[in-house]
Amino acid sequence: MGERVVTKTTIVVFGALLVAAVAALAGEPPQAVPRFEIDARYVFVDEVTGSTFVDGAVAGTPIDLVSDTGIDGDDSYDVRFAIRTGNLGRVRFGFGRVDLDGSGTLDRPVYWQGAMFQAGDDVASTLRQQYYRAEWLLQFINLGDGVFRAGPILGVHVWKAKVGLSSQPVPEGVRETFNNLAPAVGLAIDFQPHRAIDFYVEGSGFDQAAAGWHLEAEGGVRLYFARSIGISAGYRHLEFNVEDTSSPNFARWKVQGPFAGVNVRF
Repeated sequence: MGERVVTKTTIVVFGALLVAAVAALAGEPPQAVPRFEIDARYVFVDEVTGSTFVDGAVAGTPIDLVSDTGIDGDDSYDVRFAIRTGNLGRVRFGFGRVDLDGSGTLDRPVYWQGAMFQAGDDVASTLRQQYYRAEWLLQFINLGDGVFRAGPILGVHVWKAKVGLSSQPVPEGVRETFNNLAPAVGLAIDFQPHRAIDFYVEGSGFDQAAAGWHLEAEGGVRLYFARSIGISAGYRHLEFNVEDTSSPNFARWKVQGPFAGVNVRF
């Protein structure tokens, strides 16, 4: 019953915002699309998975960051700046951050980066990630004078992640950093039946074989209440698999959840 109420409320709110957006733009004459765009979003993380293995003086033990150490989703954010290079193309730069924390009681001995954590130890875990991007979107498929647009995403993604474990016997903790730079290839699709509303879905990533892979995808809707101001909402998925080509060390994590944001164009 509670889920139905939330769903009905969401539909009513979305419908009211859509009517407001269409009404706000109804009196404005069509104008050229602004060249610059800033998009800031807040992600409400609702699902996290992760695992890691770091060898040391003692053979390492694979760790499930969720079931072994209780790591959980904290909210994260993402900021993007785009420059239109024409009616069909955009150059986009972005920065995102994910902060995850957890605590749990180990049910088995764990060796991680040379440190020993015994069964029964209360451990705390952290995962800190910074994510950078530089991309070119070229939506050369353009139907209905911009109503439907689609095309590739080509770019470079860089991320810096730090995983840490600590306990009372190891109060100083141990940490390992996983950094990577990778090309990104993907697809961006927009459906804009009215200039006040834009439905979109996009995804990009790359498989680097022995060095791991990454994938990001999202879908949502943007509502514009004026030529330069709008809001956005949708669902976002981030997944990373970082491996050390010179050792068996790895870190894998997935973070996803709904997001809400604001969009400024000028």
